[in-house]
Amino acid sequence: MPVHNNKVKQVLHILASLDRGGVETWLMYVMKHIDSKKVKIDVCVIGPELEGAYSQQFKELGGKILHCFGLKRWWRRLVDRSFQKDFRTLLRENGYDIVHCHCRHACVLQCAKREHVPVRIAHIHPPRNDVYKQNAFHRVRNQYLRKKIDLYATDILAPSNGTMHSHFGDRTEDLRYKVLYNGIPLVDFEKEIDRIQFRKQLEIPVAGKIVLTVGRYVPHKNQELVVHIADELCKKRNDIFFVLNGTVQNQSYFNNIKNMVSQKQLNSRFRFIGPVDDLIPIWKAADLFLFPSKMEGFGIVIIEASAAGLPVVSSDILGIREAAKGCRHIRLIALTSPVRDWANAVEDMLECDREGSSEAIEYVRKTGFAIESSVDNLLKIYGAIST
Repeated sequence: MPVHNNKVKQVLHILASLDRGGVETWLMYVMKHIDSKKVKIDVCVIGPELEGAYSQQFKELGGKILHCFGLKRWWRRLVDRSFQKDFRTLLRENGYDIVHCHCRHACVLQCAKREHVPVRIAHIHPPRNDVYKQNAFHRVRNQYLRKKIDLYATDILAPSNGTMHSHFGDRTEDLRYKVLYNGIPLVDFEKEIDRIQFRKQLEIPVAGKIVLTVGRYVPHKNQELVVHIADELCKKRNDIFFVLNGTVQNQSYFNNIKNMVSQKQLNSRFRFIGPVDDLIPIWKAADLFLFPSKMEGFGIVIIEASAAGLPVVSSDILGIREAAKGCRHIRLIALTSPVRDWANAVEDMLECDREGSSEAIEYVRKTGFAIESSVDNLLKIYGAIST
């Protein structure tokens, strides 16, 4: 458990990459708002790519990026003595007080314990749910990892109560288990943008309605359902346009989405925007946020949509339900619902008036999803401030 003292805490976060993603974006928010006199954060990338979309920015904020890549599969790392030796050397040479692991690699925590790192954090992100049926291998793997985490971690975090409960059940009596909500920098949402100019850039009519979807192109983000919803809506309305933003992590899946759009003759209604450094203009220009994801640890993007004043239509899943309290106007739809129900929900929610910036931001702040709250709670876990 954390020990309180005035020493600057040296923290090493373990990530698969520094590309754009929910965890990586949250960590960048933390880097911008944490007190460097109390905590110094570095990252160890254990995926094959050292450089990612956030790498340069992370270094500019004072972080160091290390690399320790062994065998690709997590279970092989358990017996990969070369990886374990390299990682233990890395810990020994840098003298970290805290190892904060976001990956499914119990051997990282095991190495940290053997190197006498006092605080070893396992941060669980995706929940277990019934969207993806687990085979026997997955059940054995997850049971094994939970036992290893329980053995080697001093703190076990999850981004929501639902995610925590889905993995570990009721652990309210064990003080090691904590929920750490993600947060967003609300000050960024105060700036105004020219919505008309944004529409012109995307060749969308001024009076058109923009339905925005944000997420990496991977199957569980479920952009294919967006295409089906669009097909249903565009049969009866000619004023709705769909803007999709995200990193192409799975090229074949992305190609499949674009092919679906073409086959349904919806090219004129879709705009594909690649990853951008500043999403605020896109949030501010849209009229509704559509998020049919199949799996989320905590749906931070719906909080961002709410801060931008957007009504939200989202899937009714574990990681979204808790985040939904940060949204004033939201409709949750079961993934098993027919496309028609989704389309009707989008049409209904488009009738909601967009909230003004100050009202939307204040609502999110009151629900506790500002980055300042997240950082304060993180510092308490690190033992950098008193509880």
